[in-house]
Order: sequence, then C-alpha cells, then structure tokens
Amino acid sequence: MNAHYTRRLLAFSIDNVIFLILSLISIYFFENFIDKKFILLIMDIFFILYFIVMEASSYQATIGKLFLNIYVCDKNGDKISYKQALIRNTVRYFFCFLYNIGYLTYFITKNKQGVHDILGKTYV
Repeated sequence: MNAHYTRRLLAFSIDNVIFLILSLISIYFFENFIDKKFILLIMDIFFILYFIVMEASSYQATIGKLFLNIYVCDKNGDKISYKQALIRNTVRYFFCFLYNIGYLTYFITKNKQGVHDILGKTYV
C-alpha cells in the first residue's frame, strides 16, 4: 500500500496511452458512420468502466498498475467491491475536471490517499 504519487501517475499515464490509441483507432474506423464527439463520449464511458471493473476484479489493478506492481485494496488489503470502485472512479473522474485538486490530499494524509481513495475507502 501507499504507492508513491509518481508511480501512480505513471500507471495512470500508461492506461491513458492505451485508451488514446483505442480512441484514435475507433475514430479512424468509425468517423464516417458516427460523430467523433459521440465516439469520444463512448470511449470516456469505457475508460471509467475499465477502471471500475479492473480494480474490483481479482487483479485489483488496471494494466498500468499491474505493470508497476501497484494494487488497489481496502483497509485490510483485500479486494475492493464494485461499489467502492464505482465511488472511487466517479469521484476521480469528477476531480479531473477540477484541475485534479482531489489529489492534493495525497500529500497531507497518512496513507497517501486522494479524495477519491478516501471516499471510496480504498488504498493504493
């Protein structure tokens, strides 16, 4: 637990690159049939679902986190529930639009938790 913020940022960046590539491929193949904005909206939804499903799964991590040996768990170190993953990732997604201020608590909390971790009762 308590992964350093630079490792967490790198893991998130790996996941973002994966979804950027998938988004570009989707736009390339479907732009003649579906509006680009709609494709990006669908990719945003898949992005959030990806985090929820992967972090609540037995993997306890996204591909980026797995690559860096980082795991999401509850206070006992166990797998989180889908409800916790939903809360965690919905809050995190919301704070992305607020200049990521939800991560500021990482620097002042004992367990290095962002607001999304605190509200989801999760640890990384």
